[in-house]
Amino acid sequence: MPLSERQERLYRHRIDLYRPAYDIPPGQSPSDTEYTQAYTDVPCKFRTKSAVDEPMLAGLLESGDLMTVDTVSVAEDQEIETNWIVVNRTLREDGSHGANWGDTWIVRGSPKRVDPILLSHGKTTAYLSRMTLVPDGVAT
Repeated sequence: MPLSERQERLYRHRIDLYRPAYDIPPGQSPSDTEYTQAYTDVPCKFRTKSAVDEPMLAGLLESGDLMTVDTVSVAEDQEIETNWIVVNRTLREDGSHGANWGDTWIVRGSPKRVDPILLSHGKTTAYLSRMTLVPDGVAT
């Protein structure tokens, strides 16, 4: 299903998606797994929010220590699964690489699909963990 007019305006970022070449056995790190490119130039919306439910003492937290939760939303019919790699491919308006070009995340947990019955448009949202080691087969 194509993006709604509203999603076209909001889904300004672009990502490449990589799937594991095989099921990741228990105990194996995703960074030790080989990946193949599944989709390119996928429109999306990134969202980073503070994990305010984390226990902390008021007034003792420096902004650099704040825990965040990253999510990415894509069209409802876009295939995306747990352990897939997300690579930021967003360009600036002048065509140069965006500030987060090449940043890499791994999808954690099962992505949530929201039916268009609940919203004016359907979407799929996935929780992300930032990766520091990029697996084989993933171009950054």
